[in-house]
Amino acid sequence: MIRLLNILLLVSAISLVTLLVFIMVENLNVLKLAPFVVISFMLLSASFVLKLFLKNNELPRFIQWGIIILSVFPLSVPLFGLIDPFQVEGNWPLMIAGLVFYSGLGLLSISGIFTKQNKPPFSSRVLLVLFSLLIGMWFVFILLKVSDSQLYNYTFIFGVAVTVIYLISLTIGIVKKN
Repeated sequence: MIRLLNILLLVSAISLVTLLVFIMVENLNVLKLAPFVVISFMLLSASFVLKLFLKNNELPRFIQWGIIILSVFPLSVPLFGLIDPFQVEGNWPLMIAGLVFYSGLGLLSISGIFTKQNKPPFSSRVLLVLFSLLIGMWFVFILLKVSDSQLYNYTFIFGVAVTVIYLISLTIGIVKKN
């Protein structure tokens, strides 16, 4: 599985860079290549986060597969966008929510919250669980398709809250280890 994710990571990174360079050279192809850029970016994000998750967890197999299936679900929107470009426009909250899920899963994987041996201290784990609940809440919030002005206001509040919680949990983990 890790080897497949490494190949997917390499191929999506090369295709994303190639497409972006091609768009820079020929500005007329921006609209034609936009679905491919979105697919490459989503594949790059998903494969990187899943690789981090699989390397840094000791969860039971059914939970691992559940998270993998949940991670693959937001990739369906840009794939359907190849057939009907209006699908991407209509379902952009699912893609954004998927990226929020990827960032939360990646941060929790790096923090060691899914491991049994090198777990962070209890207070740090509580804050990280709170962080994951906020990520989940944000995932649902984006899927509800709130208006853009509300989305920007809540994005700022959410970003500040998540950053503070994550920094506090890392600080507690570093202080308790020393």
